[in-house]
Amino acid sequence: WWCLSRADRLNEEILKKMKKAGCHSIGMGVENVDPEIIEKIRKNVDIQQILNMVKMIHRYKMKVLLYFQFGLPGETRETMQNTLNFALKSGRPCYLWCCDTCARYRVLRVYQREQLFYYK
Repeated sequence: WWCLSRADRLNEEILKKMKKAGCHSIGMGVENVDPEIIEKIRKNVDIQQILNMVKMIHRYKMKVLLYFQFGLPGETRETMQNTLNFALKSGRPCYLWCCDTCARYRVLRVYQREQLFYYK
């Protein structure tokens, strides 16, 4: 089985129990790497917490999926590029949720080696 969680809701004890119960993958919402945007959306998790949790999850031989969002309040081309660069460099399967002004959502799945595929 797999689940979605926040980096600040997991710890070593929980991961140990999840692995024992058969969990093989955990998805975590990063949303954005810009500290000001993270503060605006009240995420209350910093990138270092997420990176530390990714390492801890890997110690338990589980996979990690990272989720990001584009179009958040205060987003600029630069912040979007920084988030995309982080996603590509993470070496993890990543999902980028892109919002446009018509409130339609498109999912951009980022694969390693920068192969991009779009889904509606």
